[in-house]
Amino acid sequence: MAKSTKKAELVTTEILDKRLEPIQETLKTFQTTLKTFQVTLEAVQASVTTLEAIQTSVANIEITNKVYADMYKINGDNILKLHQRVSKTEEILDIEVDPDLEIKSFPNQS
Repeated sequence: MAKSTKKAELVTTEILDKRLEPIQETLKTFQTTLKTFQVTLEAVQASVTTLEAIQTSVANIEITNKVYADMYKINGDNILKLHQRVSKTEEILDIEVDPDLEIKSFPNQS
C-alpha cells in the first residue's frame, strides 16, 4: 500500500510539474522583462537628476542675462544723457569735437 501511495504521489508530482511548466516559463519571461524595466527606470531616474541640474544652471544663466540686459539699458540711458549734456556744453562753448571721440549712435538714442 505504501508503494502505491508513493507511486501515486510521483505521478501526481509529474502531472503538476508538466502543467506548471508554461506558468514557470511565463514567470521567467516576466522576471526578465521586469529586470529590463528596472534598468530602464534607473537610467531615466539618472537622466531626470541630470536634467534637474541642467535646468537649475539654465535658470541661473537666464537670470544673469536679464541682469546684464537691465544694466545695458541703464548704462545706455546714462550714456545718452551724458552725450546730450556734453553735446549741449560743446555747442554752447563752441568746441569742435574730434570725430574719433564723437558718440555716433547708441541703441537707446531716440
